[in-house]
This record gives sequence, structure tokens and C-alpha cells, in this order.
Amino acid sequence: MNVDKPLRELLVLAHRLLAQTRTSKKKLYSVHAPEVECIAKGKAHKRYEFGCKSSIATTSKSNWIVGAHALDSNPYDGHTLEGAIRQTEPTIGHLKSDNRLSRNHRTGKTGNQINTLLAAAGYNLRKLLRWIFFRSFWA
Repeated sequence: MNVDKPLRELLVLAHRLLAQTRTSKKKLYSVHAPEVECIAKGKAHKRYEFGCKSSIATTSKSNWIVGAHALDSNPYDGHTLEGAIRQTEPTIGHLKSDNRLSRNHRTGKTGNQINTLLAAAGYNLRKLLRWIFFRSFWA
């Protein structure tokens, strides 16, 4: 029986989904986005998020984003800090709320990286446009 490649991939995911238990590692949370991971937030109102962690680094005084990357396999935050500090200081709140980093519409690990970089570029562009506007308004 000849099964096409997309259907074969779905069957592999279905077998993986049916075989997983509560204590399984590398659980499958989404058939359409198998790279999605469960991220424990530790907050009462939102205990878990599903997606990909992002590391954002900004300058300490003017808050320009100078480094951004998506992190695969849900690493512990303490293990990601060294890479972020090498770039500068980390920040993420405004990117999630103002620059659509909280929802990724691109697929795969490459889509996670693209979404993170585009959110960082949009943040910097918005900051630059605000600076140009206020400079021209007050000049």
C-alpha cells in the first residue's frame, strides 16, 4: 500500500501521541506544530504556556534590542542567561505584548527563529520611528 509522505508523517505523529503517557519525555502537544513545548510559568493565573522560548538582549541604557534568538527544547532559564548576558541585558515583556511575540503564526523551528527576529526588528523600528518623530516635533 503506497501512502504519501504527509499522511505517513501524520501517522508517525499519531502513533507517538497514542504511545505517550503522563510521565513521558518529549510529549507531543500539537499534531500541526510538533515542535511546540510546554513551558512552566509558575504563575497562579497562567501556569503553563505552549510554544518556544525566546531570549532577548538589550542595551542597558537606551534599551535597543541587540540580540534575539529562539531556544529549542525548553532549556532552563539559568542555562540561557550566559548567552544573553554576552549580548547585553535580557528583556521580553514588551515584545510579547506590543510586538506579537506571544503568538507565532509561522511553523517549525525556523518559524520560531524568524518570529523572534521579526519581533525584535519591529521593536527597534518602532523605537527609531518614535525617536525621529519626537526629534522632528521638538526641533
